[in-house]
Amino acid sequence: MQTSFTKNFPKNTQEISALIGPVSNPEAFEYLNFHLARYLYLLEIVLKHIPAKTNRILDIGTGFEVELMRDLFKLPIDTMGFYRAGWPVIAGENFYELDLNDPNAFKNIKAKYSLVIMAEVIEHLYTAPEIVLPKIINLIDTGGILIIQTPNAVSFPKRLKMLVGIHPFEKIRLNKFNPGHFREYTLKELLKICQSCGLEIIFSDRKNYFRPKNKLLSFLYSLEFLWPPSLRTGTTLVLRKLNTIK
Repeated sequence: MQTSFTKNFPKNTQEISALIGPVSNPEAFEYLNFHLARYLYLLEIVLKHIPAKTNRILDIGTGFEVELMRDLFKLPIDTMGFYRAGWPVIAGENFYELDLNDPNAFKNIKAKYSLVIMAEVIEHLYTAPEIVLPKIINLIDTGGILIIQTPNAVSFPKRLKMLVGIHPFEKIRLNKFNPGHFREYTLKELLKICQSCGLEIIFSDRKNYFRPKNKLLSFLYSLEFLWPPSLRTGTTLVLRKLNTIK
């Protein structure tokens, strides 16, 4: 654990919300409330695994974690994706505007990072992870860390929906820049994919860190200790780059 970052580290979702401050956009506010526990867990994972030599972080697919990590770790947060709405680029930071589905889009990026965050992104890609991940891995220093968060494709709520005849996945949206989920993954699938790309598995976990508005569902999610890990809603991986990927 990087003790230099722990002094003002948030202890609960209320403190995460306070760090972010007021959110006026109703859609963003709803998203934030649904993901507050995930953000807290993500920060805990980053705190535990951030390499000592880290002088800046790359966040792929910008979200509230940008300002949280900027405030807590006092480091520049470079970002990558379609757009950076809501998180304007500040002095000393870089934004790489590109389509992650296009492997050629990475060719002009020369920067290297010891820590890359890819939280709630991989499920939005229609290009196979075996094509996209090597391009991302090339942006990581040897021995550097990649943290991935993504929904569990076979969680209990999805299985329950299927049992009653409800499609567990939303339709692909009409907005090209926010198309929803193309493909979700099981932990076993992700582990196999990441290892095939030359990544070492440092840590993997499944947790109910999403919080639905429905009070009954929220209560059921809180009883995580009763859920087999394979049925929990979110997946987190910590991976280490071993060698240069072509």
